[in-house]
Amino acid sequence: MRKDKDNTVNFETYKHTHDLRKAQAEQRMYEWQTGRLVEFISQGRVSDATDLVAAGLLIKQNHTTNYEREYYNRMIDDVAKLGYEKEAEQIRWTLQKHLKIDKGESDGR
Repeated sequence: MRKDKDNTVNFETYKHTHDLRKAQAEQRMYEWQTGRLVEFISQGRVSDATDLVAAGLLIKQNHTTNYEREYYNRMIDDVAKLGYEKEAEQIRWTLQKHLKIDKGESDGR
């Protein structure tokens, strides 16, 4: 009998789509990205971690939505909870303009 390694889901995705596979895939992607941030930070490459978040926020395309902001804010919070508070604040400070959430914007979904 085959057991799935990870069966956690992204609740927000599931709530909007009712698609369990999509919610699981998004959760795995989130965990992978968080892991990459931690890997970069643990190697002393905070600027690379910042670049990863900036790419996810679509800064160069000038198209950041509340969904991306909330997603990466949550990711940075999770990195801080793993013991990298100083580095998480450094990333947040560098990208503060892009991580700020304007309540008047749509969430981009």
